[in-house]
Amino acid sequence: NNFFNNSNLLSINFFIQKISNSPLIYVGIPYVNSANQIFSSNQILTNYDRIITVDSSRIAEMHYWNTTNCLETDPLRNFKKKIGVSYSAEISNTALFNCFVITQDGKYIISGAHWDNSFRCSQLDSSRLVQSIVKHKDIVTCIALATDGKTLITGSNDTTVLVWELNFRSSSVRIEGPLHILSGHNDSITCIAVSIDLDIVISGSKDGSCIIFNLKQGTYLRSIYHPFNQPIDLVLIANWGNIIFYSQQDLSLNMFSINGLHLKTVFTNERLINLIVSKRADFVILFCRDNTTIRRLHDLEVVAKLAIDIVSNKTTNDQLMKVNEIEPVCCTLSADEKVILIGLQDGKLLISQKLY
Repeated sequence: NNFFNNSNLLSINFFIQKISNSPLIYVGIPYVNSANQIFSSNQILTNYDRIITVDSSRIAEMHYWNTTNCLETDPLRNFKKKIGVSYSAEISNTALFNCFVITQDGKYIISGAHWDNSFRCSQLDSSRLVQSIVKHKDIVTCIALATDGKTLITGSNDTTVLVWELNFRSSSVRIEGPLHILSGHNDSITCIAVSIDLDIVISGSKDGSCIIFNLKQGTYLRSIYHPFNQPIDLVLIANWGNIIFYSQQDLSLNMFSINGLHLKTVFTNERLINLIVSKRADFVILFCRDNTTIRRLHDLEVVAKLAIDIVSNKTTNDQLMKVNEIEPVCCTLSADEKVILIGLQDGKLLISQKLY
């Protein structure tokens, strides 16, 4: 059972845990081999043993579940080195979520949005810098890692998209490239999506367009445009080819075929913080401020709107929050589509109750 096939679900129970005194700008779950799955007795999280968070002060942490099913934060946090250099003031906290990826082994974090136009690879456990790359001529605004675990894509304010390859060695990793320089936009890149199966990269831009490129050859295929010429903020690819992008400007969700045919536009009337397609490519989940909306992928009709219900705190010294006090900054969905994690402006983490 998961969020996409539970038709009786009307709300989602969340627990709260304090992680940082600064806003959480990224939360993620690295890939874990199924042989290392852990199981929780009180239905919080069962098949991943680590959660990665990054706050606005550039502290990256790896949290583990203890025997009471609370996240253990790093005891050396106050002495931990920050990753990279300062973020550019041009990028908001909510947009920073697109500027991080974790390698599939969970050992490295790749970060962008740095003021010096670099993107950087750092060790997660020590924050030690592994590699710093400056190839873009402006701030790196978004990063994506393909499902093969080695194809890396970066987008920038310089209007270009670069394709890279991760080369894993016995004791480290090296980012090699760029293999391709993809161009065609007239304004900053805001979001990117990549599909190994379809062999495409899609970039969204402030210029109101998405460009589809061939991944292996690095060639231009076609452009698709927002029907009302609004900036693009989020983009995704379904595994059978439909492309969906969202604009904060008019709160619209737009769907196109991979061949560039405009299929549908709907107005969400809500500000989204993330957009994720289900593994079977039959639903799309929209993360909003105070709810999670599930829409059918083929027609974008609403299937369910799940309210956030905070049932308890993970720590006894935190005052229980009300839903209208929540200020989401980032969020993610576990690979099994059963756990939602939401990072908040006040440094707390919302952890959804596990579905069975």
